[in-house]
Amino acid sequence: LQPLLELDVMYGHTQFLLGDAPGAIATYTRALGTFDSNGEARYARAAATLDTQGDDLTALNRARADFTQFLAESPTSPRAGTAKRLLARTDAAIAAGGLSKSPVTAEQIAALTPQDVHTPKVGQPPVITP
Repeated sequence: LQPLLELDVMYGHTQFLLGDAPGAIATYTRALGTFDSNGEARYARAAATLDTQGDDLTALNRARADFTQFLAESPTSPRAGTAKRLLARTDAAIAAGGLSKSPVTAEQIAALTPQDVHTPKVGQPPVITP
């Protein structure tokens, strides 16, 4: 059944990347209906909800519940650090009355900025490092 767990999540990711956020959220929800312990689907649904419905307080509360449950069930997941930051962002958005009303701090920007960025020299191709 593991491939089915991954298939729905990957399909939801594809839908989201193609601009069908409502379809992606529905796919993640369907995946959770099949396997309630599917942490990847729970994380993805919360992140997609925050990203696309950030001014809907009901949706933000659903995203908050998903992030909270994800962290409770998967505290050692590679996504746990990001989930904690997104949960804090969700809480701030709820407190402000919506994501568009919530200020973005320099610390939040720094937390999401890639740390290992190599700027190529003029006339040189970019260097990709692991």
